[in-house]
Amino acid sequence: MRLLAVLTICLLLWPSAVRAQVPKPTGDIIVAPDAKLELLFTRTAKIAGGLTEGPTAAPDGSIYFSDIPFGKDKGMILRYDPRTGKTTVFTDDSRKSNGLKFDAQGFLIACEGADEGGRAVSRWGASPARLLQVLREAQEEMAEHLAAARLSAPSTTFYSAFTGSRVSSVEGVVDCLSRGMTSPVRWLQVQRRLVEEGIERQIEVGPGDTLSRMGRRDHPHVFFIRAAEALGE
Repeated sequence: MRLLAVLTICLLLWPSAVRAQVPKPTGDIIVAPDAKLELLFTRTAKIAGGLTEGPTAAPDGSIYFSDIPFGKDKGMILRYDPRTGKTTVFTDDSRKSNGLKFDAQGFLIACEGADEGGRAVSRWGASPARLLQVLREAQEEMAEHLAAARLSAPSTTFYSAFTGSRVSSVEGVVDCLSRGMTSPVRWLQVQRRLVEEGIERQIEVGPGDTLSRMGRRDHPHVFFIRAAEALGE
């Protein structure tokens, strides 16, 4: 009976203890109290299933994002213009692009996934017509740095404390990679899991080099490089 009473008290006190450990938010509110969700785009292409991913802002203020279908459909990169409210198709063959990011030169870097995708990291110019020339150059340069190893399932993840991405994954760690990576601490756990699964080459896509530096420090036998370095930028 005494044990039951102790357990009951502990359970009653647990919520208060948890709340006490969570600091109150600080800083300015970034979402207005009266803000409402607004539907900006609905897919019209005859593609079944899938998801949107990888929104990134272009130098002109427009928003690019990937439309990733399941199966053999090629996927699209779409462009949303906040000034007109219109969404147009940048390309209807994105090679299953996932995460997107503009570099300092204005190129659109796309992580091309698996499942009938390109399984590569490519750079797009101002229009899809420039893809082949840019992509061929980028793939050759990256292949040299990666010892011609083909990527498995490139993707991109954004973090609360810094921006970066992982572009390598293997069967068995996809679930680990896709869940809860919202802080450097969690990313370190995922990075360790990748190394344990045999990933020997990892690329960071982003403006900084935080992930690469942490990786070189903790896993000196693994090859870490930023995408900008691999592309000679």
